[in-house]
Amino acid sequence: SNFSHITTSQTVFVAFNESTKQQFIEKLPSNCKVFTFNGLGQSVLFKKKGFAALDHGRGQKILESIIGKRIQDVQYREKLEYNNILKYLSCCKEELLDPSPDNFFRIQEKYGLNAAPTNIELCQTIFRIMAQWNKSFQWSDQIWMALPLLTSPMYELAYVDEANDLSPLRLEFVLRVARHVIFTGDPYQSINAFAGADYEAFEKVRAISKIVLPLKTCFRM
Repeated sequence: SNFSHITTSQTVFVAFNESTKQQFIEKLPSNCKVFTFNGLGQSVLFKKKGFAALDHGRGQKILESIIGKRIQDVQYREKLEYNNILKYLSCCKEELLDPSPDNFFRIQEKYGLNAAPTNIELCQTIFRIMAQWNKSFQWSDQIWMALPLLTSPMYELAYVDEANDLSPLRLEFVLRVARHVIFTGDPYQSINAFAGADYEAFEKVRAISKIVLPLKTCFRM
């Protein structure tokens, strides 16, 4: 496709970490937007919903409001159970899955977690409240809560670095955030499933791409 009509102000570069983001910033025109995935998700939330506070304990507070006590006050075994629930729900967000026994089994296998929570009703209640906007978000909410707000593209073109590390959530997010997306990455580096990367990410990208341009020479030492 010819992208010559797209201006740099309509373009966004998406990196996985701050160091790569800074490398982009140093090399690109000043009016190019550059974000990490979480930073771009936060930008969407702010534009669509207004300012909200980053609250790393948001999920725990929701859980505590439901069970009627603080996690720090419960017995050790219960504390492990509640923390395990929060971990599984965080993975549900990255996988775009609802809490269910079958989905928990898939998550346990992929992320190598402890035995899945058995109180599915509690998990579903927490998850439903997590999805509700209350002017705060935690790290795992930044992309997940922004996704349903993207009813139309915010940018004309997005460049996505390290596409081999895309999770189901992050792939769907970039497909919605821009009208056209260019993915770059190394399919032989799809090794971060434990951190959310989808080992089929490259195949999914190939399936939806009009043009695929593989490098013919490996530059890795």
